Amino acid sequence: MKKTLKMLKSGVSTILTVFIVFIVAFVVQTQMTGGNAQVLDYEILTVLSGSMEPDIQTGSVIAIEATDQSREYSEGDVITYAIPDDPDTYVTHRVVDVQQNEGEISYVTQGDNSSTPDRDPVQSEQVVGHYNGITIPYLGYAVDYAKSDQGIVLMLIAPGFLLLISSFVQVWRIVRDTEQPKEIAATEAVETDKQEGHEKTL
Repeated sequence: MKKTLKMLKSGVSTILTVFIVFIVAFVVQTQMTGGNAQVLDYEILTVLSGSMEPDIQTGSVIAIEATDQSREYSEGDVITYAIPDDPDTYVTHRVVDVQQNEGEISYVTQGDNSSTPDRDPVQSEQVVGHYNGITIPYLGYAVDYAKSDQGIVLMLIAPGFLLLISSFVQVWRIVRDTEQPKEIAATEAVETDKQEGHEKTL
């Protein structure tokens, strides 16, 4: 039972450590680049709406594969594109129709949870990548909070606080393990004295 609890505590600790490292790395890279975090050829995005539910939940983190503008997509593909009036804002929707006009390709897109297509067709130069099904539900909420002023302060304070607590626990365990043998030795000495006194009395 103790071994199982120890393994469980170790597993939870590892998961929390990986979770914190991921968020810190994500936020640091985002702040340094002024854009979205990237891992290899994938760009990490936070989903802020439910237009693609149930496949992509609100608050999820998704990975999109960055592609060049020469790539052509077909119906059913899920693409991520930049809004012309706000290039820093991305939308991830499914292609429901492909249009060609004088050699120029555009895409009619629609959210899986929407009843109508998006108002404007997406031009090929707006597309920044496509979604391959890599998503982590709800992690986006933590990432968004970590990017806020309060979250950044918490990330600076929390690791130091946890390190302090961990150091305190380690010191307490060392002191406890050191005192236990002394207590045992003292108890054994008392028992020995009692036995010797009993023998002398006899």
